Amino acid sequence: RCFKECHRVLKPDSHMVLTFNNREPAAWAALIIAARNSGFQLAEGGLIYQPGTSLYKHTTNNRRIGSLRGDFIFTFTNTEIKYNMDHTEEHIEQIITEQEIVKIINSILTEKNSLTPEALFSELYIRYVPIVYHRIMRISSDETQIRMMLKEVSEIEILNSEKQQKLTKYFDFNEGFWSIKEGAHG
Repeated sequence: RCFKECHRVLKPDSHMVLTFNNREPAAWAALIIAARNSGFQLAEGGLIYQPGTSLYKHTTNNRRIGSLRGDFIFTFTNTEIKYNMDHTEEHIEQIITEQEIVKIINSILTEKNSLTPEALFSELYIRYVPIVYHRIMRISSDETQIRMMLKEVSEIEILNSEKQQKLTKYFDFNEGFWSIKEGAHG
């Protein structure tokens, strides 16, 4: 309802800017779906990561391994959505899969060698969110399909710090840094 009210009161071609931080893929997808269903689309260059300050390092939310101290700043616009919702396009069955997340992380670590959890996850979300956004913009507005897709995304446990062993199945975590496993191939 909040986004719908923002859309109602903003002048045409205006922007809605908000900050967001969450490790769970379903939360990101839910945010984007809510914005889309309210008539917003992500503006060009509309996702920026703003690192947090060291003062927030010890807050409850930041104690989880890989938690981001900063926030992502979203800029949405209320211009007319330009996506073709014609169902003859590629059929989107899932918003994102665990294997796609692993592939993105592999790409990041191939480029950057090794990263702290915060650096890895901030880079992951900068790459992950636009993929999720573009897929969400192409799915139907059928609430049942959306709920089913959100449920599937919420079952991705690879980013859950309580289940770090899921991520260590694919990557090494040594002395506070994530890296590609020795002998692993991209």
